[in-house]
Amino acid sequence: METRKLNEEETERLFDFCRKHYVSEYDLQIELVDHLASGIEAQWQENPFLSLPVALNNTFDKFGIYGFSKVKEQKEKGLRRKYRRLFWQYTIEFYKLPKALLTIVLTFLLFSIYRSAGNFYWVTVPIFISIMVFDVFYFLWIYPTRYKIKTTEQKSFLLINYLNSRQIGINLIFQIPLQGLQLLDHYNYSYLNYTPIMFMSSFAMVCLGILLYVYSIVIPVKVREHFIEEFPQFIQS
Repeated sequence: METRKLNEEETERLFDFCRKHYVSEYDLQIELVDHLASGIEAQWQENPFLSLPVALNNTFDKFGIYGFSKVKEQKEKGLRRKYRRLFWQYTIEFYKLPKALLTIVLTFLLFSIYRSAGNFYWVTVPIFISIMVFDVFYFLWIYPTRYKIKTTEQKSFLLINYLNSRQIGINLIFQIPLQGLQLLDHYNYSYLNYTPIMFMSSFAMVCLGILLYVYSIVIPVKVREHFIEEFPQFIQS
């Protein structure tokens, strides 16, 4: 007797089963349906007359008392670990050759501007204000038009949800200049004008710029590329 396989209608029932068990993300549904289908068809090899509901419940019981929630949690943790590694990978590149040369050049360029201005406050405040202006511009135009993933169907995706949730983290990083402006008021300006302080501040500013660039530009591009690779059929042209 030929081994019994799930047909299209039965596969759709598995997707509906996942939705009823609070898994709304389509990319996670695909993985779970594949796992459920394998478990069901393995049972059918031994007993081809076993009903789908019974085989499905037998397979679902193997997920334990937490059902799909633990799988979803592990998947989310995996995504965070993956893109956290990417974040540090691309950030560290700016401290290795050849990009380290760019970091050094930018640091000395900013240091030269500090020396020419002769005032730490006059240079730092415009930089912080520029970053805060970019913050507004980023959330109102850059992210929605260049990095936000728009799909053709009203489906939820774990990868898209992750990208959108990262915007909270980006906003926290953009708050650094605002906090920096407040800290400046607690220091004596003449002390800040010392050459070592200016140089360290120049390097710190460049490091902040690198963090902002990788976090707000590089990683969203990578997330979008990965989504297009996995689900090109859902990308809105």
